Amino acid sequence: MKHWSAFSWIAVLALGLSACGRDAEPTMRRYREIATSASAHAGHDHGDSGGAAPMRNAPGGMSDMAAPGAPAVTAANEPVAWTTPEGWTEQLGNPMRIATFIVGAERVECTLTAFPGAVGGIEENLQRWARQINLQVAPDTLAKFARSPNTFKTEGDFPCLTYDFTSLAPDADPSILAAILPLEDRTLFVKLTGPRTLLEEQKEAFTALCRSLRP
Repeated sequence: MKHWSAFSWIAVLALGLSACGRDAEPTMRRYREIATSASAHAGHDHGDSGGAAPMRNAPGGMSDMAAPGAPAVTAANEPVAWTTPEGWTEQLGNPMRIATFIVGAERVECTLTAFPGAVGGIEENLQRWARQINLQVAPDTLAKFARSPNTFKTEGDFPCLTYDFTSLAPDADPSILAAILPLEDRTLFVKLTGPRTLLEEQKEAFTALCRSLRP
């Protein structure tokens, strides 16, 4: 019989102690995945002012950005210039709402917005704006209204179609002055919603703002 040396016995004992310290079965580890909503990381509006003032909705109306049925598209980013009418206060916005103008003692909003493409067409936008002031318009009446804008070219040679909702519904209060500028790759909108008397007072200034639009 072979005799084991003391060193051999020490090696065996060491291996035995090492084996005793191991689990008989592999240890199961459980991990919990933590997901965060993309909206939690969304950036702030990045208007030219570095942080625009909060937007207020006009009395009797609502912001285009929050309106039911508003087009959910990303705005075009090409720059637009204008001349602010005298007496109006300008607030810079973001790529979708380019600017907001505070108008009159009532401090109602006139908005300048931009969207890529045709954004649903003229009649669809007119109908959406009519709903914002709780105005029910028959389709044939709306179609006739859509075909009869006041049209002109702006300083920047943009085609501009303006619509006065007081001609569509003389008794509606509040009412809307709106302009649609269909460009090659985007559509610009100018919209003033407010009391009918205010719109009558500010119609000339509204038209001047629209005429001043340029690249």
